[in-house]
Amino acid sequence: MDSKSNIDYIVYFILPSLIFILGIMGNVSGLIVLESKRLQKIGPITTYRILFITDIIYLLSIINSNFEFFGYDLSIISNFWCKSYTYAINAISSIPPMLLVYISIERFISIRYPARTAFMRKKSIQFAYFFLTFLFNFIFYTPVIYLYEIITIMDIGEKKICTFTDTGNHLFVMIFTNRVFLPFLLMFTASILLIHTIFQSRSRIQSNYSYRENITFRKDIKFAITSLTINVMHIVLNLPFIIGYFIFRYSITLIVLKLIMLLFLTSFAIQFYLILVSNWLFRREFYSIVLKKKLKNSNENVLNQRIKFVSRKSPNQRNFTGCQETFV
Repeated sequence: MDSKSNIDYIVYFILPSLIFILGIMGNVSGLIVLESKRLQKIGPITTYRILFITDIIYLLSIINSNFEFFGYDLSIISNFWCKSYTYAINAISSIPPMLLVYISIERFISIRYPARTAFMRKKSIQFAYFFLTFLFNFIFYTPVIYLYEIITIMDIGEKKICTFTDTGNHLFVMIFTNRVFLPFLLMFTASILLIHTIFQSRSRIQSNYSYRENITFRKDIKFAITSLTINVMHIVLNLPFIIGYFIFRYSITLIVLKLIMLLFLTSFAIQFYLILVSNWLFRREFYSIVLKKKLKNSNENVLNQRIKFVSRKSPNQRNFTGCQETFV
């Protein structure tokens, strides 16, 4: 890409940079909000934390994409680095969908069988699930080490790129199965069960539970709706990438492929904002943190102004005992 147009700058640099910035800000904000004591006993909080951290790690790949746009492709440093980088990126990108599966199943159990949900909310169980998911993905994507290598394209000035040399669509089958089909099947099943259970739960809220149990149950339903929202958006944002990039990659333009890739990257940046929009409990904690920060900054500004005012007085006029402030 020697001569870069305005569209090239927008599609290849500006939009990925915006996704990176908003994604990092959102995922970091999510980690901060999850520290709230009010959220600790609601849902698989540890899995949400791991989800945000994994999304942050994957979004870092955008840095290499931006360097590549300006002719500094870090993935072609060596053939070993090309294989290692693509292997790690593919394995990490398939972890969030399986974490969403765990959240969906936990949400179903929390509503359908409330007495049994404590088991899946244990930190040890959530960490064990993440470890098994991590191990499975890194073993599953081992063939990527053999499918990727640095090749030279003569048509564009002997440019070297790190790409897959799979002519039999083995990589497509692997990614489609592990990143889309299997998570989609599990999330779809859990989501259908969730929807059915949520409609059934209305009578339970009104009759079978005490007032305190009703409040807890309503919170569980809110997180179930959040889980459904994330599941739907994950599928919507991932399917175009799989279909376009691996099936029609030879019949559509590079810019269209990049736009499809941007949709895929968005799925790693949007989790926090989906939760913020769809869950009032999460939104309340976020606003609480923001307002406390603003109040603290406002109080500090007032204090600094008063200190400056007093410091401008003569020594005989200063009354430091009158400068003591209590902020609520």
